[in-house]
Order: sequence, then C-alpha cells, then structure tokens
Amino acid sequence: MRLTAAHEAGHAVVAIALGRRIEQATIEAAGPHVAYTSPHEGDPSLTLMTALITSAAGPLAEGMALGRVRRPHPDELLQRLHQLEHGWCDLCRQARFVSLIPDLDDTQRVALWQAAYATADALLDRIEFRLAVARVAHALTERTTLDDAEVEALVDRATLRAAAADTIERTAP
Repeated sequence: MRLTAAHEAGHAVVAIALGRRIEQATIEAAGPHVAYTSPHEGDPSLTLMTALITSAAGPLAEGMALGRVRRPHPDELLQRLHQLEHGWCDLCRQARFVSLIPDLDDTQRVALWQAAYATADALLDRIEFRLAVARVAHALTERTTLDDAEVEALVDRATLRAAAADTIERTAP
C-alpha cells in the first residue's frame, strides 16, 4: 500500500505542478488512480506532453519510495508503441498518448517519451516535490481516497508551479 500511495502521489503532485486540478486520488483496490483535469484545452500537443510527464511521475515516485528508480529502456518503449495494448498500466496509457502525436516517426516518439520521463524525474528530484509526494502518500495510506480539497491542502500549488517552470526551463533542449 505504501508503494501504491507513493505512485499515486507522484501522479497527483506533478499534475498539480503542471496546472491540472485534482478531482480525486485513491489507492482503493478497485483501481488506484488520480483523476485530474486538463490544463491546456486548446493545444493537444501540450495536453499530451503534460499527460506523459504526469503519467511517468507515478512509476518514478514509486521507484523513489522503493529506493530503485527505473526508467523504461528505449526498446521497451518502442515495443509498447507497436503493441498498443489496451491495458491501463502507465506504459500502456503512455504508448497510446505518444501514438496520438501526429507527424513523428517511431524514433521521435520514443525520444519524446524519454524526454517526458527525464522531465518527471527532474521534477521529483526537487525537494519541493519530494516533500509534497511524501505528504500526499502519507495521507493516502491513512484515508485511501482524497478529494481535490484534501490534496490541495497538502501541497503548495504556487511553489510547485514555480519549481516546475524552473525545472522545465533548465531541462528543455
């Protein structure tokens, strides 16, 4: 339960930092997930990249809690892209996100996917994010489900947004 809480907290905290509103975060057995709104309604490419970074943050935060962070290998990403499974695991959803980006070949899609993981990793490496993930994960282990107000009370949205902007500016090619 602790790892699942860290995983879902990673999604929630990064989603907030990237301008999304959390509707709910849960670690219930029926389907651990974070429901959030899209911050960039008018620009599909921004929405997809934000979704990729947010999705990558879950497994990375779980790995940090475990003490073993693992980014998918490019060959694994390429395989997922070609199989486009209908599952709900993070890599399955990410493959669907990446496949929706027009005018890119497979190499460019994998590079974009890796950039999303690198960005999520850089965000979660910051102390502001680690503390927020720890607070949200702890609350999830105590209450199982958090609504938007409960998540918002645990994080400093302005600090996370500023840290995200700084990190993205530093890591942009």
